[in-house]
Amino acid sequence: MKRIMEKIRRLFAPCVWAANDTLVGIHPEGAINCVADGAIVRNSLVALSSGKVVACAANNRPLGFAQDNAAEGEGLAVRLLGNAVGTAVGIAAETVAQGDPLYEAANGKVGKTEGGYFIGYALNAASAGGEVEIQHCVPQAIPASE
Repeated sequence: MKRIMEKIRRLFAPCVWAANDTLVGIHPEGAINCVADGAIVRNSLVALSSGKVVACAANNRPLGFAQDNAAEGEGLAVRLLGNAVGTAVGIAAETVAQGDPLYEAANGKVGKTEGGYFIGYALNAASAGGEVEIQHCVPQAIPASE
């Protein structure tokens, strides 16, 4: 009876969206738990820095998108680029049109400026500071065109 009760308890336990510890284990949904190294805004593109995440800067290899706001030292879930199921939402650094290729930009935003890391394509138009839905991929280093 005790084993049955334990199985029932596990079945109805609250779910954690990114169940595994920071960067350790298997993450079948493409999301991981991280600790913020500074303030991070929801839907910001983040990068790893000494085992924590920071808002991605231009020319930093992006990890994924923050799923919530976080202050210094707080935990947050990050949807991994190219691994998370479905699309992602980012913050536009400039006006983008549907179908534009997107790259990492300053302050955790995404933009059209080539160079750095290609992260996917815009699925909707957005103005600077607006939300853009992204068909994302594993970040690919792309040299700036001359």
